[in-house]
Amino acid sequence: MTATRTPVDVLLVSLGTTFGLRTADDQLTALLRAEGITVEVARPVPPREVRTLALTDLVQARACRAAAREALERVEPRALLYASTTAAMFGPRPGAIRFDALAQRTRPGHDGPWQRALERRRLRAAPLLLPWAEGSLE
Repeated sequence: MTATRTPVDVLLVSLGTTFGLRTADDQLTALLRAEGITVEVARPVPPREVRTLALTDLVQARACRAAAREALERVEPRALLYASTTAAMFGPRPGAIRFDALAQRTRPGHDGPWQRALERRRLRAAPLLLPWAEGSLE
């Protein structure tokens, strides 16, 4: 027997690895809810620490995928919103992406070849891009 999933307007897949990111996600959630939009937040279990930026992004992206999959078993969102490009990297399905800085700027050289390539594909597949600031538009 398949359990019925709860309908929600937005499923926000949060990276939430820093206080600033968690605060930004909480503020966005509060703004949406204040407008009468139902929001479910998928927060990943903090992954173990690893030695390089490339591995850090990998374990964080996998944790976000797990959180998104678990949430999608409980809720049926009208819209899926990834709170960062890292949260969207291995997302179980396309969704809007909110971002501040892209891997092409923050993961230069050997720190980010897989992130830069996958990020470009995810951004192209996203139905909507939500930059945080004017600098993000570049």
